[in-house]
Amino acid sequence: MPVILPMHVAPATLTYDGKTAWSLWMGADGLPRRVRASGPMVIAVPEGGDALVMELDIRFREWGGAHTITAPPAEEVTG
Repeated sequence: MPVILPMHVAPATLTYDGKTAWSLWMGADGLPRRVRASGPMVIAVPEGGDALVMELDIRFREWGGAHTITAPPAEEVTG
């Protein structure tokens, strides 16, 4: 399913071919510590499309710590 990217210059559609390489690191406590993923994607804009590779590297830490999450202002929320 295409993902519509918000763009200020021109609308674009990001498509994905379904092939992703990924790795998951788990801690001794069974909680995830890191996720890395990469895969080919194509961004289509009215002027033509470019092939690109999406790379994602997420680190998880401070499990169980005290955290405060504040809601964004209403004007920044859509949908």
